[in-house]
Amino acid sequence: MNTNWAEDNLSLIRTLMERASIYRRALAPIMIAAGVIGTTAAVAGLSLRLDAPSQFLACWIGAAVVALLSAFALARREAIRLREAFWSPPARRVGLALLPVAVAGVIAAFVESDPARLAGWWLLIYGVGLHGAGFFMPGGVRRLSWFFVAAGGVALGWGACSPHVIMGLGFGGLHLAYGIYLYTTRSRPISL
Repeated sequence: MNTNWAEDNLSLIRTLMERASIYRRALAPIMIAAGVIGTTAAVAGLSLRLDAPSQFLACWIGAAVVALLSAFALARREAIRLREAFWSPPARRVGLALLPVAVAGVIAAFVESDPARLAGWWLLIYGVGLHGAGFFMPGGVRRLSWFFVAAGGVALGWGACSPHVIMGLGFGGLHLAYGIYLYTTRSRPISL
């Protein structure tokens, strides 16, 4: 066995463990922002009656872009505040773990013409990707991923609901609930 390989892997594991609390701290505002964006997109989609497949896609792709840019800005701000590299090896691993999911979501948008079913597929695909990325993040992310998988499965099996409601409850509600959970349970420094 190559000792350098073992040392590199141990260093990576140590870095991931040390940054788990940092990721958890940065994850709360990211999840809350994603939840607010998802809920807002659902309300806008319902209010403006964006029910045609092209309108549904435009609404939710726009929401995804805003959510990604918000997540990037919040994570970057946290990295600057902590004087750490933003695009660190652990961040690259999370990004690479999510890349196939993004591609699968785009493929689903081209293949599925029914917006309600597409919403179910997106929730399911996102849940699977979140589970994969969760191995580099706090354990709660993997548990959250199962809620997305379940929501996607229910949406695909049921499908009688508005796709904006499915997306609002899924992407908006689940992100918002998890962000609030992270925020309210974060460890606070001990004061003497």
